[in-house]
Amino acid sequence: MLASPPVKSPEPIRARTGRLLTLAYLPLFVWSLIGAGWTTVHHRFTFPYWLAYLILIVLSLVFRRSIGAVVLMIGVGWCHALGAFALLTWLRLPSWTGLAFIVPSLALLIVNAARVMNSLPRRR
Repeated sequence: MLASPPVKSPEPIRARTGRLLTLAYLPLFVWSLIGAGWTTVHHRFTFPYWLAYLILIVLSLVFRRSIGAVVLMIGVGWCHALGAFALLTWLRLPSWTGLAFIVPSLALLIVNAARVMNSLPRRR
């Protein structure tokens, strides 16, 4: 009987797709952090929202002793909203660019978060 050489299996499609989604999301995430920082410094209306988010984090830490994935996603989603607002106020781009930024960034946030949360082991 002839032995066949070991077959090197190609990289799974899910892994390649996951990397591609992460690479597509990374520039949107970076701009969201930059835009959220700029908007927070230059517009006072953001402080009550940041305070509410801080209270949400404190409540999560008090009752669960950890920050959950949903609480983290709410914060990142808020950064995306502020990044879209910064496109309009800081860069003075047309209003459709805010929508063109926030829709794909929130969609990629949800897809990447679901992918990461499904790959983590479940706590009991």
